[in-house]
This record gives sequence, structure tokens and C-alpha cells, in this order.
Amino acid sequence: MPNVLHALFVAWQNPVTRRFYPVGRLAEIEVNGCRGCFEFVYVKGALLADGFQPFVSFPDLNQAYRARELFPMFDNRLISRKRADFPEYIAQLGLPPATVSPMAILSRSAGRRATDKLELFPLPEFEKGYGYRTWFWAHALRHLTEDGVQRLLKLAPDERIFPHCEPTNPVDSAAIELLSEDGLRIGYMPSYLLDDAHTLQETCSFCEIYVDLLNPPPSPLQQRLLCRLESCWPDGFVPYATERYQPLSGEAAVVQQPVFDEAE
Repeated sequence: MPNVLHALFVAWQNPVTRRFYPVGRLAEIEVNGCRGCFEFVYVKGALLADGFQPFVSFPDLNQAYRARELFPMFDNRLISRKRADFPEYIAQLGLPPATVSPMAILSRSAGRRATDKLELFPLPEFEKGYGYRTWFWAHALRHLTEDGVQRLLKLAPDERIFPHCEPTNPVDSAAIELLSEDGLRIGYMPSYLLDDAHTLQETCSFCEIYVDLLNPPPSPLQQRLLCRLESCWPDGFVPYATERYQPLSGEAAVVQQPVFDEAE
């Protein structure tokens, strides 16, 4: 069975409810001597997303699609490295200047296009010395108060952000709002991250969020506030392990779980 080297999930936004649902997984895999081939599979969340239809490029919900090159549907979400503003674009994503990996860029940019309602997000990987660490763009910035907007624009790199569970949220009782140190709402955690976030908060001795990057206007709201979540990696923990993230295809590549040294 092929192994997953790096992976990201594809979330689809219902145009009416505006809720995001994980519907697919794009992975860089190792298969038949090809290290760095690509695979796309649908996940079970696609069956739960009311109104979702399979992508034209991937019509069969139960098939594992593979290719030696990045699929056009995703390659078209990357800007050309030949563009004069490519270094500036990479900087706005908070990535090292020499970054050219398509998966790294898609994971950080969220692969957004004005012509659809998709968002890409990475499958976290264990980092020795860090544990669990992932990046996400704050959501729901258009709903901030004027005070919240002004406070957001004053955030500094590595400033602490405080997650606050909001069980009375009318849209999602698992919602987590993001607060500044002085208690102003500056956004929300994306819904796709909530399962992991709640587990880490309940299990780890630390689960902290920091400002990684702030892109001031006229940058789009979807890429205004980049947050970094850091916590322990609990023994036996598997990120995005809930049912909705599991592949529909029985031929899907396998995600290898980290092996810890006894000293860790």
C-alpha cells in the first residue's frame, strides 16, 4: 500500500450555510518507486456535505486518483514562480523565501480562488522538538466589531492569542473564538480544526496559539491573520482521525504515524 509523505485536505463551503466540510484529500505519496507522486481521494465528509457534487476532474467518489505531476485542479491554484511578485507572495504567506514546494504553498495559501468555495488545509506532521504545530488563517473576520478590527491590526508577531470555547454559538456549538490579551474578539478558529483543538486542549499540558503573520489591508480578509497553534503530541494521537476525514477509497495511501523515542 502506498505511503503518504505529505497531505492536505480539501474543504468545500456550502454557499447557503457558509459552513465548510472536508470532502477530499490531496497527498504527495511514495508508490511503485515514485517518491513524490500525487494522489487525490474523497473523504467521508463528502457524503455529509449537503449539496456537494464531485469535482469534474475527479468524478468517482470511490476512486483513488494518482499522477506523477500535480493535478491541474490544484496546480492552477499556484501562481507562477516566474512572476515578479512571487517572492512578495511567498512572504505574505509567512514562508521561507526559497519555498517552491507546491504542497507547502498550497497548505499555507489555502489554495483559494475567487471562482469557487474551496479551502485547503494541511494534515499536521509530528515535528521533533515541537510536537503538534500547525498554521491556520483566522476565519469570520467580516463579523468583527470596529474595536475588534482595530485591535487585530495592532497585533504583533508571536503575540499570544487566547482560544475561548463558545458552546452557545448558534452555528456551531464546538466553535472556538480567538481573543486578544485584552479580551477582544479577533476571529474564529476554522471549523475543520475544532476536533483536534478540543482534543489537544483536554489532553495536553499546553495548547497555545500565537500570531504568526499579519497582512494589513489591502490584503484579502481570508489571508489577513495567520495563526500558529502549538501543543504536545499526545501518545497515540492521530490528527483528523474522526470519521469525516477517512478516505472513501479502499486503495488510498496510508498515513504513517510517528514513532516516539523513549526519551521523548
